[in-house]
Amino acid sequence: MFLSIQNPLRVWSTELTDLAEIEAIRQQVIEGGHDGIVDEYGNYVVFRPTQIKSATGNNGEFDSNNRDIRFSRSAPGNNASWDAPEPSRLDTILHALQDKNIDLKRVTEAIKATGKQIADNINAYLQEELFHGRSATRVKEFIDTELDPLIKIMRINGVKLADFEEYLWARHAEERNKQIAKINPDPDMQDGGSGMDTQDARDYLASLDPDKKKLYEALAKRVDAINARSRQVLVDYGLESQKTIDTWESAYKHYVPLMREDMDHAFGNGTGQGFSVKGNAAKRATGSKRPVVDILANIAQQREKNIIRGEKNRVATALVGLAKENPNPDFWKVDVPPTIRDVNKSTGLVEERTDPTYKSRDDVIVARIPDSKGNIQERSVVFQDDPRAKRMALSLKNLDQDDVGVVLNASSIVTRYFASINTQYNPIFGIVNLTRDVQGAALNLSSTPLAGKQKIVLSRTGPALLAIYQSMRGVRKGNAVNNKWSQLWEEFQKEGGKTGFRDMYKNAQDRAEALEKGLNPDWWQTTRIGKVITAGGLLNAPEKVLADKAVKPLFEWLSDYNDSMENAVRLAAYKTGLEQGLSKQQAASLAKNLTVNFNKRGAAGRQIGALYAFFNASVQGTARLAETMKGPAGKKIITGGILLGGMQAMLLAMSGMGDDEEPPEFVKSRSLILPIGDGKYLSVPMPLGFNVLPNIGRITTEFAMSGFKDPAKRTIQLMDSILDAFNPVGNAGMSLQTISPTAIDPLAALAENKDWTGKPISREDFNSMNPTPGFTRAKDTASVFSKLLAEGINKISGGTKYQPGMFSPTPDQIDYLIAQATGGVGREYLKAEQMVTSAFTGEDLPPHKTVLLGRFYGDTRGQSSQGNEFYDNLKRINGHEAEIKGRMKNREDVAEYKRENPEWELIGAANAAEKRVQELRKRKRDLVEKGAEKGQVRLIDDLITLTMKSLNEKVKKKTSATVP
Repeated sequence: MFLSIQNPLRVWSTELTDLAEIEAIRQQVIEGGHDGIVDEYGNYVVFRPTQIKSATGNNGEFDSNNRDIRFSRSAPGNNASWDAPEPSRLDTILHALQDKNIDLKRVTEAIKATGKQIADNINAYLQEELFHGRSATRVKEFIDTELDPLIKIMRINGVKLADFEEYLWARHAEERNKQIAKINPDPDMQDGGSGMDTQDARDYLASLDPDKKKLYEALAKRVDAINARSRQVLVDYGLESQKTIDTWESAYKHYVPLMREDMDHAFGNGTGQGFSVKGNAAKRATGSKRPVVDILANIAQQREKNIIRGEKNRVATALVGLAKENPNPDFWKVDVPPTIRDVNKSTGLVEERTDPTYKSRDDVIVARIPDSKGNIQERSVVFQDDPRAKRMALSLKNLDQDDVGVVLNASSIVTRYFASINTQYNPIFGIVNLTRDVQGAALNLSSTPLAGKQKIVLSRTGPALLAIYQSMRGVRKGNAVNNKWSQLWEEFQKEGGKTGFRDMYKNAQDRAEALEKGLNPDWWQTTRIGKVITAGGLLNAPEKVLADKAVKPLFEWLSDYNDSMENAVRLAAYKTGLEQGLSKQQAASLAKNLTVNFNKRGAAGRQIGALYAFFNASVQGTARLAETMKGPAGKKIITGGILLGGMQAMLLAMSGMGDDEEPPEFVKSRSLILPIGDGKYLSVPMPLGFNVLPNIGRITTEFAMSGFKDPAKRTIQLMDSILDAFNPVGNAGMSLQTISPTAIDPLAALAENKDWTGKPISREDFNSMNPTPGFTRAKDTASVFSKLLAEGINKISGGTKYQPGMFSPTPDQIDYLIAQATGGVGREYLKAEQMVTSAFTGEDLPPHKTVLLGRFYGDTRGQSSQGNEFYDNLKRINGHEAEIKGRMKNREDVAEYKRENPEWELIGAANAAEKRVQELRKRKRDLVEKGAEKGQVRLIDDLITLTMKSLNEKVKKKTSATVP
């Protein structure tokens, strides 16, 4: 429904409890020029029928002449009780792994099941969903528009943090000393309660150089503005009354926080215990003679704390309103303090009395709510002994998750790094993610109020993408873009629709270190790694230019580019939701949950996420897919997906790619393959999770078209596809990589000599008794840097051209580690280097080594495609040869083994092919080293490919002739 209320009177609900006086109050309010009432829970009361309209068929404009009034509530608001849902094993699993607030979600669903509608502002589950994005957006806005400009001016003028903080301290010292002297009778506190005596402060200010003083005064005005806004934030969020703030401001003109080191480390971050917010925003100062630390960092932390605490209070206030509007004495009570049994010292009798510390109990959530006069009252929800209620309270207070220990904390740093370089700072991730999001959104919209609006949403994705990108780049460059789409993007963020992550600082000291880095961009040169990179400072200038002009702008652009891709579909859905009558918060929630909501996680998610980078993304994706499958279009999606897979199998067969090793199974399982002729194809990434459906259709169709041969292989393919989609710790087949934490995945991959797709990382020695130096086993696509480094390492460790040293890695192993350590940027750089090298030498370059485009294009006839199959065949046939020789040596039965493994007949052909390829590779290396013409090198490459293909064809022929 739509309400039109132009001039409401805001009241405290307790003022409207006398029903006999309601009519008199209404008349009095109307005479005062008000057309409605709003209480602290966001309940709206209007006085005329024409002020309320149905949202059905409404275009968003309120028309008082429209008499069509329909009521969406199935029952009058009689505060009817609701039944608490019974605990279930499924919810226990979901609470641990997917949604720690699943109990709040179930309670919300149970209340709605009674026919009652829940207003957005008391929908605590909705408010919690949006909390992360709202708080992150507001903190970022503070940093971008207030803190960073201050730091920038300080950096330009060469102002040191410690010097400016001393000025701020001295400027505030005298007024703080006077206030401390008033409230603290201690003789030592009659002067210097700020940590600086009044005369010392005056002397410091008087001795300042005039130019420096003028600069400091200008900077201090910015600090005063930041502090003033921080205080206003407390009023805006209802955390403190205007009267309290006025009292603070009358006491101090130049206030800055004067924290001591032990004070900072002794307490938490002051944002509340979970979503329970109690107590004043500030503690009254009593004075101290100890030195003050981290003034500017504490100023920043105060604002950030106020924002986060205020946003948490919105959730807590919503919970109070939800519990008050929907009473259930067995589940929760509002403002009914719990009691404790105690012995009365006077009477000696046991009696019950209010628990004086009840607001700190695990089962109590507190919210700070202003009354009609602007005074702040603390209201509480007390959860009862219901098992779900108890768990819900613990979740809301963040008491249901263990702290991350030292080891897991160290692991989480590495894990987050790997996640960032492979997503946010990966140039190929954005376009792949957008391709998947567009398809996934089209399917997921079927389970939302925007079902049937897919075409509209998708048509707006392009304009939304452009608008987000322009806005983010504009903010980055200080040139804000202002148009309808950019305004909508800003609104979307402030409503909480964007996934929100904030920099977390343990204390003000950490925050101060971050500010120091902002003031000194060259801080990294003083670290151990920085000293190595700059050769102890000798390369200071060129490294600085490289960092400032290339590296930093590149990573900033990648962040903006990927953020644009990530939020394009969401913003398009948000706009469409608003047009369909959804409130801003409902539209933001719909958009946020349209694909993967990364802010949602289970109680154990923090610990598991410290080990596995994409655990939560996988779990949330699976949960979203399940929601869509349960929706009205679920059966159609399943049927359509399987049919698509069947059509894919037939198309591949018609193109000669039916049952070959190329395209690789990992490509076919994740992408839709579009043959374009001559063995080449395009690959379109499919939405993860949903790709299982086409895989079922494709694999079963391929199985049928093969005459139902090799059922074990098809079963493994199908199971691997399912695990790849739904295994939250990742899937690399039956390998150590599947269970290895993200931080050691690269080491596990090297130990197994295969990447996550199953491709060999490097060429192995076929005879472990006759090892060769690693650099001699380089693939053609290895980088020049890695080839030189591998040869150097081999030589340093005692190796030669013919014998390996103690440590002799292959160039491909080095390239793999570089790519893992540098993520998407590093991989694309190596591809670029390989493209340039192959262009000069004429060497074969496989499509997957092409910068950016390699993700969407493939060739089944190239040397790389044939090579993977060739070396797999060689390894298998060499195994047959070793088995037969061993049996013959020990005079065991050979005939039976030969009957069961007819590939043994190709031992001679395989050995000849292996020798031929080795000779051709040696000849090609010589040609490349001598700078031979490209045509000569390409000819050798063609001969290598032909030799490989010949053996591969023989193996296929032998295998197909013997499979029943």
